[in-house]
Amino acid sequence: MENYRQHLEEMVVDRTRQLRETLKQIERSYEDTLRALGAAIDLRDSETEGHSKRVCRYSVEMARAMGWSDQQLENLSRGAYLHDIGKLGIPDGILLKPGPLTPGERATMQTHVQIGFELVKGIPFLLAAADNRSHASRTLQRQRLSIWAQG
Repeated sequence: MENYRQHLEEMVVDRTRQLRETLKQIERSYEDTLRALGAAIDLRDSETEGHSKRVCRYSVEMARAMGWSDQQLENLSRGAYLHDIGKLGIPDGILLKPGPLTPGERATMQTHVQIGFELVKGIPFLLAAADNRSHASRTLQRQRLSIWAQG
């Protein structure tokens, strides 16, 4: 009986290890997916290439300085990296227009936030990032203004 119990415990340890490895692989695939989506955004608007990475990096650094938890930073990172994904739904004539936008074009451009939310809201690992987009943005904007005001 003792051998049987020991064998079961070894099986549990082995399965737990396998599950942890599988979870790490899934998490890596999430990050790969984010990078691919970010690259798609940059390809769509080459004038702002690297913008998503910069927004992500600066947002996370400011939030870290504000004492956000690791989970909050992870959600912020995902949301910041994909903050412009909705631009994939904006017509080229508006997105790539070389001059100023008309009021109607500006209104269309502003819909990219809602388009982006609609694109990612059904993706479970991005849901927290999508749900927190406006709160995080307002919080970081207030912090940025505070830092600049102290100048």
